Amino acid sequence: MNSDGKVLRKAVETDVPAILEYLGRDIPNCLYLYLDVYTYGVTDPNITIWFSEAGGKISLVIMKYYDSFQIYSDREDCDIAAISDMINEYDIGRAFARKDIIEKLSESFNNRYYVEYGKILELNKYRIMKGMERVEQATEEDIPEIVDLILTDEENNASYNSEELAGQMLDRMRTGMGNSYIIREEGKIVAHLSIAAQTDKFRVAALTIVHPDYRNTLYGTMLDSYLINELGKNGMRLFAFMTDERRIKMFLLMGNSLAAEYGKLIKNK
Repeated sequence: MNSDGKVLRKAVETDVPAILEYLGRDIPNCLYLYLDVYTYGVTDPNITIWFSEAGGKISLVIMKYYDSFQIYSDREDCDIAAISDMINEYDIGRAFARKDIIEKLSESFNNRYYVEYGKILELNKYRIMKGMERVEQATEEDIPEIVDLILTDEENNASYNSEELAGQMLDRMRTGMGNSYIIREEGKIVAHLSIAAQTDKFRVAALTIVHPDYRNTLYGTMLDSYLINELGKNGMRLFAFMTDERRIKMFLLMGNSLAAEYGKLIKNK
């Protein structure tokens, strides 16, 4: 029960349309949450959704997906105590939410979790780069090598374990919810971009990475150009999570827009 006396209730199939309608009013602040509810509803065994109401309207949604929480509320005074209780009960590895929600949660969990913050950009402007034809769509067989590449990054290594990441990528490929795009050098995958989730109206890009040995190439810009000029065409809205301030500034200077700011709690290992 939350601090307003409202019960956090486990969602059933008949609750899904109302939850989607609530989340759909503020897509940039709940991208993965909306997309997972849109794609899986409450039928996937790896997903559990809870929600609470205030004044007869939904005021908080929490989704557990594997070892993580996706949290959304449109209220500035959302029930931090109820969210904290759920984090304690399920001892999750990561929690994602609006930046201000994570800031409030971090006050209670500063010994068990550390925080990271970033920005969500809506992308629609990037110059067309030569070499885009080298970008290819990955297959299920490529996933182990992609996971190894992603985990060469220190931040990614702290946030994911290889088995869970591989499982999520495989799920998204098989359901059509996402795909990976790669560049190879002499048969080796050296650059990667993921569409981590998608609907018929928008896509979410994530996990763009170039192998440390190839950072002096143009592979990163080829991926960015492919992302915006190919995957973002035909009116498809495209969002990306970013933490590198130089990269954020570059995209903003090109005319792309800041859509939201997010935060995450990550359990200390």
